[in-house]
Amino acid sequence: METKKIKLVIVFVFATFSIIQGTAQEIVYPKIDSATKDPITDIPKTVEYKFGKHLVPDEETATTYAQIVLQKQYPNTDFSKLKPFKVELIGKEMIWDITVEHEVFDEKFTYYHLRINRNNGAILNFWADK
Repeated sequence: METKKIKLVIVFVFATFSIIQGTAQEIVYPKIDSATKDPITDIPKTVEYKFGKHLVPDEETATTYAQIVLQKQYPNTDFSKLKPFKVELIGKEMIWDITVEHEVFDEKFTYYHLRINRNNGAILNFWADK
């Protein structure tokens, strides 16, 4: 009896995994002319859509995720004090565009930019402007 339950669980897990893999999609954006392509401002021409539910579903999750990534990259900056983050959805509402403004010295600012795939949490762009 116990063996049947284990086999049933294994079959269920395998079937669920197969269904999830079968629903993976890729969103294709219009081709960007290479003469005008700017890796900082342009989003990728395709964004992977892998999971049924978004891993970064809302603004709060995107902000928390961005804060963790920024803190690892810039450990001497306290990003918890640099709120509010400017957060918006771009690219057919599949990409979180996050900007953080940091005043370094009087009237000198650094802007941190992070773009995150809403569905799978992949970091698409990451840069800082001074």
